[in-house]
Amino acid sequence: MPAEIPEFFDPAEDCEQHSPREILARFGYTPFPHNELDKAQLPGRLWELLYAAAARRFFFCNTNHLNDQSLYQLLWISRLSFYEIV
Repeated sequence: MPAEIPEFFDPAEDCEQHSPREILARFGYTPFPHNELDKAQLPGRLWELLYAAAARRFFFCNTNHLNDQSLYQLLWISRLSFYEIV
């Protein structure tokens, strides 16, 4: 007998979770490591990352106080690895 199908399927609750980094990679985007970028590359790579994240509906709030390098480091080191979406 097949497994019982729930009456309601909620993707946020019932699907396997993936980090934003894994989801971006699945759709063909892999951000450059923050320590491999020089000052000339950083602004363009940051915007590339922000556009790729927005295309997958990932948005980052409360980042106005950070400069480009600090923001890219924050995203690369921690935010792209979170499994919990708030």
